[in-house]
Amino acid sequence: MSDSKSMEARGTPHNDKIQIRKILVPIDGSEHSIKAAKYATRIAKVDNAELFFIHVITPGIPYGYATPAASTVHQYDEEIKDKINSWFDEVRNIAKNEGIRDVKTDIFVDVKSVIDSILDYATTKEIIDGKYSKRYSTACSVPCFTCQITAN
Repeated sequence: MSDSKSMEARGTPHNDKIQIRKILVPIDGSEHSIKAAKYATRIAKVDNAELFFIHVITPGIPYGYATPAASTVHQYDEEIKDKINSWFDEVRNIAKNEGIRDVKTDIFVDVKSVIDSILDYATTKEIIDGKYSKRYSTACSVPCFTCQITAN
C-alpha cells in the first residue's frame, strides 16, 4: 500500500504532489488541539516532516489551568508551565507511538495576539515564509483552523 493510500485508510487526506517538510501545531490542551496533534503526526510520519508543538502565553491574561490556590506569582507561573509540559508529554507520546522521536516543543511568551505570535514563531523557524505571515494574520484564526482539521 502506498503512503498516500495508507493515509486515506487512516482518514487523513494527503496530496501526492506536496511534500510537507515542517509542521507547526499550537497546543492549548483542548480536545481539538490534541486531535490536531494526532493528525499532524500522521502527516509528519508519511512525509518525514519536522514536527513542532508550541503553546503561546500572553502575559497579563489569567489562565484557567493554574489552580486558584497559587500563593505567589512564581508558583502560579510554575503551575502553568507544569500543565503545558503535561500537554507536551501527551503529544510527544502520540508522536512516539507513530515512530517519531524528534519532536520540538516550545512555550512562546509574547505580548501580541496569539495568532500573530504563532505566525512570528513559524516565520522564525522557517515553517512559513515571512512574506506570507501578515497575509495569514488577517485571514485566519487558529481555533477555526484547528476545528476544520479535526472535523474531518
